[in-house]
Amino acid sequence: AAVPEVEHQLGVAERSLAGSRFLAGDALSLADLFLGPLIFWLAKTKEGAAALEKAPAVTDWYQALAARPSFAATAPPLPERSEQPAAD
Repeated sequence: AAVPEVEHQLGVAERSLAGSRFLAGDALSLADLFLGPLIFWLAKTKEGAAALEKAPAVTDWYQALAARPSFAATAPPLPERSEQPAAD
């Protein structure tokens, strides 16, 4: 149900990145540091990955952000997948 809103918000970010390297201009800002982790988790979902395919500037921005040593050093570990179905 959230996909249309996610796509809308990615469009806002896409337009922000059209003329600059970062969300608020040519320097890294808190906007980038707050959005980066959200994109990290969004990309881990089927729907999120599909939405990001429609936002190439956001994808390029995220890849550059994720390549920063500080971002990589603070990335959370991914949860292990359980082979057993979740209990109801």
